[in-house]
Amino acid sequence: MDLKKPQNLVQALENTVREYGSKVAYHWLDESVQISNQITYSELLAESRKYAQRINEATTVGNEPFALLLFHSGIEFIIAFCACHIAGICPIPAYPPRKNRSYERLEGIIKDSRADLIITSRQIAKHSKSGIENSDLLSKLPLVIIEEYCLSLIHI
Repeated sequence: MDLKKPQNLVQALENTVREYGSKVAYHWLDESVQISNQITYSELLAESRKYAQRINEATTVGNEPFALLLFHSGIEFIIAFCACHIAGICPIPAYPPRKNRSYERLEGIIKDSRADLIITSRQIAKHSKSGIENSDLLSKLPLVIIEEYCLSLIHI
């Protein structure tokens, strides 16, 4: 298949979907090193587009926006990362703070990157709510909550 050379991540993903759409893009392993979740290239693009639409509906940030992605490692992070590129937003990945930990690390990342918004899952937002609300910097940023990836798409 003669594919046009991609100019960015989104075009590369679209090309890959055309050639390998039904093939598994990512497997996620649990602690016993068994596949706990997976996603095909077609599903990755479709879910990323849904996330991107949700991000665009929830925000009105200016030119060349930056978003702090608060996700644990996993397929949800991969989808959110791709969604940011589809939405024209530069993703800044960061692990969510652990329980009873300071939010200074996230504040430092936001100051350095000049992030315009925070994107995370409902579960992480729930666990981080008080820390975000108690931070003068974090509480001023729009918080976009993305629904968790539909685990019914697992094809194991």
